[in-house]
This record gives sequence, C-alpha cells and structure tokens, in this order.
Amino acid sequence: MIPENIKTKIEKQPGEVHRDASSKARAQRALSKLGVEQESSFAKIYLEYDISVIQSKQTIELLDICFPDEDEILSATRFGREIYDVPEGYLCLTSGEGEGFFLYEIETGRIFDLDVDDMDVLSKDDRQARWNDFYELFEWYLP
Repeated sequence: MIPENIKTKIEKQPGEVHRDASSKARAQRALSKLGVEQESSFAKIYLEYDISVIQSKQTIELLDICFPDEDEILSATRFGREIYDVPEGYLCLTSGEGEGFFLYEIETGRIFDLDVDDMDVLSKDDRQARWNDFYELFEWYLP
C-alpha cells in the first residue's frame, strides 16, 4: 500500500495524476515486460500514477513506463546497457543525459544513484543504495 504521506503529496499536484484504465493496462504490461513484481513499491506507484505529469522539487526527471505509448524506462535501460554496461537486473529510472543514472535493482527494490563511470560498484557485495525502496525515492522526489 502506498504510504498516505506520499499519496497526499502526489494528489495535491495540479492536473490529473491518476492513470486511466487504458494507461493502467499499459503500465501492467510494461511492468511484466520489465520483470517487476506487481506487489513492489515501484509497481504500486507506477500502476496508480502517471509519473510523466508529476512535478518534482528535484532537477532529476523520473521516466515513465508508458509515456504516452512508449516505455521510457525500457528505452533508457537498453541505452544504459549498450553504452554504459548497466548490468542485467537493473532498470534505468533516469535518462542518463547527465552522465549518471538512478538504477532500480529489480530483485531487491533498492535504488542506486551512480555516475556512468561507477557501474562496477554494482558488482560488489557491499554496494550501498541511496534509497531502500521506491517510496523512499519518492519522498525525496516530491515537493
């Protein structure tokens, strides 16, 4: 369940932030294609809300999984793997335009904030995530 404080912040945003039925169905297909569990904090946010319209207090923009018909996360992840050797098991939540990525670890739900030159950190057992789950990231992201 999405924490109330995050719901409140999102729902105070201007415009329609909830996904409609069609968008929710596309989001479910995208999550399945990405290998993300429907019960994860990541999935719960992406199934309920249209990330592309959510305003942030940060300069980083999180990508959407069906904006409007394209999975931006899948595209960015392919790019990150091809160009910067982002390992399997991680999804790029940002575009990499700033020479770095927010990477979602599918298995654990943790999020890493890494420069493109630091991808080798992900192969270490003692790697430290910036956020322990998607709710922590969203708490930081929202105004």
